[in-house]
Amino acid sequence: DAAVDAGRIGLIIVITGMIGAVAFGIVLDVFNKFKETIISVYTLGLLSMIVFTFTLESGIVALYLVSALLG
Repeated sequence: DAAVDAGRIGLIIVITGMIGAVAFGIVLDVFNKFKETIISVYTLGLLSMIVFTFTLESGIVALYLVSALLG
């Protein structure tokens, strides 16, 4: 069911986003490289969104995996 898949994909994006926020917060705290950290976060977010866009037609398993990357 597409509605169930959409809900699960949203959940994956939110959970991995929270994990990523904590991970990059730790990296930022250890290295104090504010500009480099924010540039890398935005770059990874942009690349993840591009990959997500092109995997919409690839199948549900690929979409779940890319959703985790997007988070």
